[in-house]
Amino acid sequence: ADCGTDGECSVQYALTLDGTNVDSGLINLDGEHIVLNRDGNTVTGSVTVDSVTTNYFTLTLNDETGEITFTQLNNIAHSSNPNPDDVASLDLGTDVLTVERTVTDADGDSVVEAVDIGGELFKIEDDGPTLQASDVTALSAVVVDESALPADGGDGVRSVTLDASDAFAVADFGTDGEGSVQYALTLDGTNVDSGL
Repeated sequence: ADCGTDGECSVQYALTLDGTNVDSGLINLDGEHIVLNRDGNTVTGSVTVDSVTTNYFTLTLNDETGEITFTQLNNIAHSSNPNPDDVASLDLGTDVLTVERTVTDADGDSVVEAVDIGGELFKIEDDGPTLQASDVTALSAVVVDESALPADGGDGVRSVTLDASDAFAVADFGTDGEGSVQYALTLDGTNVDSGL
């Protein structure tokens, strides 16, 4: 800061938010919009449902240094596939969230300037599910038997079940918590020769 000819000056920072319950552009895992409110030099992103408030992150300004600490308190929602580790950003309108710097010289004259910090400077990376190594050797072959069926005096078997889920490790859902597991059968091609 240029203190002018009056000599040494003081510098102080302040966090400002234009409004209350300002939509952050982020949502929680239940699809509810996270809103921003300021208390002093701390802005909190939260959701209130049935008079119960859950905080999701805070922005806290050090008024002497101008440093802002961004702290995540609970997981938020991100876009779905194809990227399980995509990034969601705090993205506000112009000058909605700012840091003001006040410079005061030795005889009390002051000047205030502001910097807009609401434009995607604070980001939260997702923690999507991760693949674990599969092991087909964990599966045991199943056998049908063309012999006569037991109803006809034989020991034949026409239908058996192979539990393919045994080949997969326990799913790692990441910090967003358990969702769902689904299996699908695939075949590479049509009229594929079975070898039988």
